[in-house]
Amino acid sequence: MSSHLNLPPPNIKYIISILDLLSTTNPVYEQNRQRHIALANNTLNIARCEYYFHRSIDLYTKSVYQPFFDEPVIPLVIKLVNTDTSKPGFYLPHADQKRLTSLNFYIEPGGPNVTTSFYEEEGLFDRKGFVKPYEEVTLKSRENFNDQAWYLLDVNRYHSVENIENTRIVFALSFEHLSMTDFQEKYKHLVATAGLEPATHGFSIRCST
Repeated sequence: MSSHLNLPPPNIKYIISILDLLSTTNPVYEQNRQRHIALANNTLNIARCEYYFHRSIDLYTKSVYQPFFDEPVIPLVIKLVNTDTSKPGFYLPHADQKRLTSLNFYIEPGGPNVTTSFYEEEGLFDRKGFVKPYEEVTLKSRENFNDQAWYLLDVNRYHSVENIENTRIVFALSFEHLSMTDFQEKYKHLVATAGLEPATHGFSIRCST
């Protein structure tokens, strides 16, 4: 389900140019991937998750997006990389660290069949983050967030990503202390549902341009 929001789309070329400068092999990314592999008992092709933050992206966000919000907006560029493209990649159910809510714009979807799954379980927001195998969570909904739109996600709820064919690139605006429910209430003037009810755990917010 979708609703319109008057947020401009990001300058994709600019973000990619910064990402090209930042992309590097960070051992932390591979350590995290190996943790997921162990939890999956080495039965799944686990994608590598990479996070990027840069002062240039922060300044860009403060100029373009911060005026829409009262709370500090933390920008991230997230890459999910399938390191074995002979088979689909997965990123296990997890609750995010340091943020409750995220606005995601998918610069590269990572393939036409990529899905984001949400689960009944919620993470305790204690800055540790959590990862669980699929057997320990209960599926609530599964969404396809792959078009050129903004998506509001409850990232404190366990969620996972499936069927990554290559590289999924996300520009994310994160809120540390603002829940999805509070976001919907406080910024309902931005979220015009036009008669459509938003999904419980994530919904698209299409650009006005």
